[in-house]
Amino acid sequence: MLRLFDSLKKYRDGHQPLYHISLVVFFWAVADGINSFALPIFMEQVFGDLALVGLVFASSSFFGLLADILMGSEQKGRTFKPYFILSALLAAFSYWLTFKAQSILSFFFIMALWGFYYDALNFGLVDFLSRFSQKDEHSQSSGVVQMLYSLGYLLAPLMAGYMVFRGRTVMAAALFFILLSLLAFFIWFKKEKSQPDLPRRKLNLKEELNIWRQVARRSSWVLIGLFLLNIWDSLIWSLGPIFLVENFAERSAYIMACFGVPRVFIQGYAGRWADKGSKKFFLTIGLVTAGVFLALFGLESNLGVKLFLALGSALGASLVWPAADGLFIDMIDGYKDEEEEVAGVRGFAHNLAYIIGPLLAGILAKNLGLPAVFLIYGLSLVFGGSLMALFWPASQ
Repeated sequence: MLRLFDSLKKYRDGHQPLYHISLVVFFWAVADGINSFALPIFMEQVFGDLALVGLVFASSSFFGLLADILMGSEQKGRTFKPYFILSALLAAFSYWLTFKAQSILSFFFIMALWGFYYDALNFGLVDFLSRFSQKDEHSQSSGVVQMLYSLGYLLAPLMAGYMVFRGRTVMAAALFFILLSLLAFFIWFKKEKSQPDLPRRKLNLKEELNIWRQVARRSSWVLIGLFLLNIWDSLIWSLGPIFLVENFAERSAYIMACFGVPRVFIQGYAGRWADKGSKKFFLTIGLVTAGVFLALFGLESNLGVKLFLALGSALGASLVWPAADGLFIDMIDGYKDEEEEVAGVRGFAHNLAYIIGPLLAGILAKNLGLPAVFLIYGLSLVFGGSLMALFWPASQ
């Protein structure tokens, strides 16, 4: 957050679009954070089965994969504007449906909407950052946006943690903030005249899949890092609320909020450090740090220690996101015609993690217990980050 104020003072009018979109994303993140906290709890109340909760929660990312394929391979060319508008409208519809959802089928449909609206936001952000930031500011600009995004996720559990015990009315708050996000977007970007970057070539399915394969190969190590980090994120938001509410009731909101604190205060600095130093170093050291604290998180029952471990794990994660996004945006600068494919591959890694993460976590939780899941996932991050540090070629 301090980094955001530093940037405002330094750049002033020159970066106004960045700050405007950051506030739009902030309202969006508050809404999505409330939804993320409440939905697993509602599903556990309806299903009574953690494995089934994991399965249904993971389905949102299966639909997100479909969104990646559709939006990543479409060749009409779009600016960030329709992506943001689509995201907000789908989110509002899904929150409205959650008020009355009582069946597995209804929650599956809500998850489908979630998958599409989340990915629409990601496509919009990639296009926005590639248009409104310089190459040597990609990680920094991403960090500024993500600080406001993280601030939304910091505040959301504090709101939802108390309201969720009063029933589905918590979704009214989510609906309010997503509509506020849409209103702010129209106020600041209604007159924005950016033209879409129309593709220079028309591709058939085979040619399109070949480009996806090439993009995935060039970004393979970044994709692995992003996949591992989203495994971390998927566990926190799928089973974290259930795990914590069972042990800490309303106080669980404070622990969930701690997963957002370092991202708010550190992420902007991490983006600047990554731009000036090594994005690869910050990505790998961040994964290891997040994993160590996550492994210990599941073993400790003291509230104070739990808060500290949540902060430590989130600190590691806050080093990873700006570096990974900076590397992806670097790729867009070098391959502008493949912007949608790069965004699609990035979203694919996110959604694959969000399919495997909650699904496997639900099965493990049912058979081994929730503390063991946090231990296993934490050790996986440590192992994966260490292998990346050892084998990631310096030339890439």
